[in-house]
This record gives sequence, structure tokens and C-alpha cells, in this order.
Amino acid sequence: MVALAQQLAHFHEALCVRSHVQGRSALVHMMQEDAALLADLSIVLAGSDQHYRTLLTAWERAPTERHRYAVVFEAALTALIVTDQWGHIHEANPAAAALLDMPLAWLMRKPLVVFVSQDERYTFRIFVHTLGQGAYLPEWEGHVQPRRGSPVAVALAACRVLPAHAILQRLLWRVRVMASPPDRIETERPPRGQQ
Repeated sequence: MVALAQQLAHFHEALCVRSHVQGRSALVHMMQEDAALLADLSIVLAGSDQHYRTLLTAWERAPTERHRYAVVFEAALTALIVTDQWGHIHEANPAAAALLDMPLAWLMRKPLVVFVSQDERYTFRIFVHTLGQGAYLPEWEGHVQPRRGSPVAVALAACRVLPAHAILQRLLWRVRVMASPPDRIETERPPRGQQ
């Protein structure tokens, strides 16, 4: 748009100079060029106005969408954690804080791997690295270690929050606590004929 305004100023200056030097035909020619330039400028400005309205609408809608995201994220009963592509925590919901037995504020910027059981950290690091490279992987099953207490069997699934071409990628982790196998109590049954 700046280039068009500069061209318009250049044509206007040329119009003034030519009208004095070359007479009426040059003046008519320059006016036609100016009219074409003004038509181009009005098309650009109309497109710019439409683009501006689209941006304004998106900007007005964004706080509402961010609010909805925050409400759903905070109210989820499933532990949800947002990390960067290297596995450092940027957001966590209250369910994740309860699972890891750590206040929300203390979770920020910590590597997610420190909450994985010591003997499973190597495989988890490979899992995070592979996700960071853009691969799709199914759930990772292992154990997380709360600050206090015994390890908890979980299945972690991750999906991208930002597109793959973004500079800073984010991963949304769903931490599903795996149900322990039911305790089976074997009772002795009498043989079939003796019931």
C-alpha cells in the first residue's frame, strides 16, 4: 500500500510538470494513468479493509475462545499437561497437580520426565523426542512418580497444540490413570455332581 501511495505522489508530480511542458494531450494521458492507479489503490484498500474487518472479528472472538479453553482445561477430571516439544511443562490443570501431588505453580517449567519413574525415563525421553520430531505415536504406558507416595500406572497420549511448522510447538498430554487389574478371589467350587 505504501508503494501505491508513492506511485500516486510520483504521478501527481509528473502530471504537474508535464501539464506545463507538453500541453493538453500529456495532461489527458496522465489523468488516465492516475485514474488507473486510483482504481488499483481502491481495490487494494477495499481488500485491506476486508482483511482488517476479518482480523478485528478474530480479535474480538479470541478472548471468548481463550476463556472457553481455560474453563474446559481447568475443569477436566483427566490430568492434562501442556509442554513444549522438549517436554517442559507450560500448563497443567488441577487434576494433573493432584496426580503429581505438587502445587500448580511449582509444576511450571519442570521437565515432565522428572515425574516419570526412574527406570522408565530413558524410554519416555525417546518417546518425547520422537513426538518433537513430528511423529505420531500411540499412548506411552508407564508409571509416574508423585512427589509423595508410590508410583501410579498411567497411559500418556500427546497431540500437537500448534501446527508442525510453528517455531514453538506445544504438546497437549492426556494422563490417564490405568485401572489396576481386579483382585480375583478364587473360591472353591464343589464338583458338579455335589451341588
